[in-house]
Amino acid sequence: MSDCNTTSSPHSIASTLSLTAQNPDHDLSESEESDYGYDCKPRLPYVKGFTFTAHRHEPPAPFGIGYSTESPLVQENWKLLSQTEYCLSQSLLEGQTYLGEVNPLTITSTIRTGYDRGAQLVVVNDTMVAKIYDPLYYEGINEFGYREDVITNADGDYSREAAAYMELQNSPAAKGVTPAFHGTWTIEVETVVGKVGQQKTNRRHVRLILIERLLGDSMENICTAYLRRPVRSLILKKALHAEAIICNAGVMHRDFCPRNIIVLGDEYSNPNIPIKDIKVEVKVFDFNIASVVNHPYYEKRRSAGKGKLLKEKWHPRLVSPILRYFGHMSEFSTEGWCSDSGREADKWLWRHFRKDERFIPVIWDPNTPEKRPVYQGWNDLVNGSDSGVSVSSEAKGADERCSYSSSTRTT
Repeated sequence: MSDCNTTSSPHSIASTLSLTAQNPDHDLSESEESDYGYDCKPRLPYVKGFTFTAHRHEPPAPFGIGYSTESPLVQENWKLLSQTEYCLSQSLLEGQTYLGEVNPLTITSTIRTGYDRGAQLVVVNDTMVAKIYDPLYYEGINEFGYREDVITNADGDYSREAAAYMELQNSPAAKGVTPAFHGTWTIEVETVVGKVGQQKTNRRHVRLILIERLLGDSMENICTAYLRRPVRSLILKKALHAEAIICNAGVMHRDFCPRNIIVLGDEYSNPNIPIKDIKVEVKVFDFNIASVVNHPYYEKRRSAGKGKLLKEKWHPRLVSPILRYFGHMSEFSTEGWCSDSGREADKWLWRHFRKDERFIPVIWDPNTPEKRPVYQGWNDLVNGSDSGVSVSSEAKGADERCSYSSSTRTT
C-alpha cells in the first residue's frame, strides 16, 4: 500500500483541510466558515462515526497492470479540470449494482486515511476492514509533477483487487493465508462544494471491498532485532509458503513484501517459549496490483504453458521459494528477517526448503552459489533429459517467477 505524504502534494488544499489531512480523525464542524471550492478537495468523509449504506456490486473486468484489457474512455479535457471537478463530472466504470443486497456500515476506527492517500482503509462495524477506492482522495499529482487520472487509477485498483480476491475464493488453501473476503460493494457519498451560503451537495458513487479485520502486526512493523533467529526463520518460512499457495491458486501478487504480510499470534516474541510450541500464522493482503493468471485478459497467459506442464507433473506440490526468490530476498533481508551478507539469503532458502516435500524439488550447488538453481526433471519432461532447467533468471524478476501457476489447485 502506498503511503503518500499529503503535506507535500502540489494539489492546492485549504489550510483547514491540510490540518485534517495530517490528522484524519479531526472533525471539521459544518458550522465552521470554510469554503469548499472546486479547486480544493471537500472535507474527508471517512472518519470515525461516519455511517453509510453499501449495495452489493459486481466489479468491471480487471484492467491496467498485468492485463491487456482495454482501458476505459475518459473525458478529453480532464486535465483542465480540478480533481474535484473531474470526480464530479466523470462516472466510474459501471459494473452491476444489486440494490436488493444492502449492508449498513459504520466506521468504528481508521487505519489509513487522508486527502492524498489513495484507497482509504477503515474499520467498519468493529469486525471488518473496508478498502474504499475514492478517486477524489487519490493523489492527483505524481512524483514527476504530472496530473494523474485518479478515476482510472481508482477503477483499476478496485477491478484488480476484486478479481484477485474472487479468484482466491476458489482455493481453500489460499483462503487460509489471506483475509476472509466479504465482497465488493458500492456506496453513495455526499460531496459538498461551494462557498458558505452557496454550497451545493453532490452525490458520487464510490466502490469498496470488505475483508476480515486482522489483529496482528505487519512484518514491516515487527522489530526483528528482538526476535530469536529461529523465530524469524519460522515466520519468514510461513510467509514464503503463503505466497506460493497464492500463486498456485492462480494469483500473482506483484507486491509481496513485509508491509503486506500480517503476523497473527503473540507467543513469537516471548523468549521463554520453545520454538516448537510457538503458534503463529501469517496472512497476505493488498492485491490492488495483483493479476489473475488464468484470466482471459492476463497479458502473459500464453507464456505459462511449460510451467503448467511442470506443475501437472509434480501436482500437488508448489513452486519452490528457492527458485522463485533466488537473488530476490532483499525486501526481507533489509528488514532483518534473514542475512543480507553475500549469498546468505539464497543459502537460507536452500537450508529451509530443499527437503520440504510440499514444493517441487530443486537442484542447486551451494558451493557454486553464482549458478542459478534449476527445477528437477524439467528437461526430462520437455526434451527427454534429466539435467533440469532454470525457469527463472535475475532479469525476469517477480512477474516471471510467479507465472508458473497451474489450473490445478492445492486444497
